Amino acid sequence: MSNTITIVSILKVGRGYNIVQDENGNSFRLSGGTRAWRNNNPGNLKYSEFSLKYGAMGHDDTMHSIFPTVAAGNNAKYQLLFGDDKDYKDMTLEKAISIYAPAYDNNNPDAYVRYLCRGATYNKDTILRNMTEVERKFLLERMGRMEGYKEGKITKL
Repeated sequence: MSNTITIVSILKVGRGYNIVQDENGNSFRLSGGTRAWRNNNPGNLKYSEFSLKYGAMGHDDTMHSIFPTVAAGNNAKYQLLFGDDKDYKDMTLEKAISIYAPAYDNNNPDAYVRYLCRGATYNKDTILRNMTEVERKFLLERMGRMEGYKEGKITKL
C-alpha cells in the first residue's frame, strides 16, 4: 500500500477517479485501482456519522467514505469491528460479516467468511472480542483483500 498520498481536501469525485489535494497544496488525480484505494478506505466503509467520527473527510460518488490516509481508514474499520461504538465485537465472525457485507448489497457473506477463515486460527463461530491482536490483524488484512484493495495511478495536476 505504498502508492498513496495524504488527502487534506477532496476537490472532485467521479466514476473511477478522485481529484484531491495533499498537505502541500498539490492537486492529484487518483484513477484506476479500486474504490478502496482511491478513498484510503480498505474496508469500503459507507459515509456516516461513524466514519466521520473516525476521520472520514467526505465521500465518493457512491457514498463510500474518503479518509485522509490508509491508516485512518484501517483504524475506522478496526473501531467498527472491535471498538465500543458498535455491537460487532460481541458477534460471531459469521454474524458480523452478514451485516458488514450483506447479500442485498451484492455480497456473498458465506464466501466472504470462508475466505476470511482460510489459514486463520479463528473460525466462523469466533466472537470478535475474543480474537487476539494477531488474529485481528490477520482478519483486517484479509478483509482488505476481499474488499478488492488494488492500487491505481496518481497523476499530479
